[in-house]
Amino acid sequence: MLSKRVNGFTLIELLTVIALIGIVASLAMPSFTQFISKNKTEAAANDISSLVRKARRLAVLNAKTIRVSVTNTGFEIKDQKDIPNMQAVIPEGIKFKKNNIGTDLYFNRKGLLSSADGVLLTQSSSISFCSDQVSKEVKIKSSMSVEVATIDNKSCN
Repeated sequence: MLSKRVNGFTLIELLTVIALIGIVASLAMPSFTQFISKNKTEAAANDISSLVRKARRLAVLNAKTIRVSVTNTGFEIKDQKDIPNMQAVIPEGIKFKKNNIGTDLYFNRKGLLSSADGVLLTQSSSISFCSDQVSKEVKIKSSMSVEVATIDNKSCN
């Protein structure tokens, strides 16, 4: 009498594969959360960098002073009648620290960094963004350039 062999996996084989998938996933999870935190910090720095560049461009195109204000959730270009509000929101869990900046950034009609009363600033300004994994700094130079660089986590404390 010939017996028919049934194709498929046994219960023990399926449970073994599921256990292996669980072990691999638990090993990858800390690395994944670090990746997410690092990317949030980098995205925040890049968003602010873009906003600052846009403010400079608007100041030159419209030949008037443009202000970038610090808000509770990030930064925004505001108080301009013919320019719509634009903002960059800081993700939750990311700390930011203003260095050499008052409450707002001003760009004069030539796109140069200036004070609220229009005096040109010769000193660079910077904004630091920090998470547990990485820290980034947006450096706003008086020479019209904006750079994003990785900095030491200790500079955020």
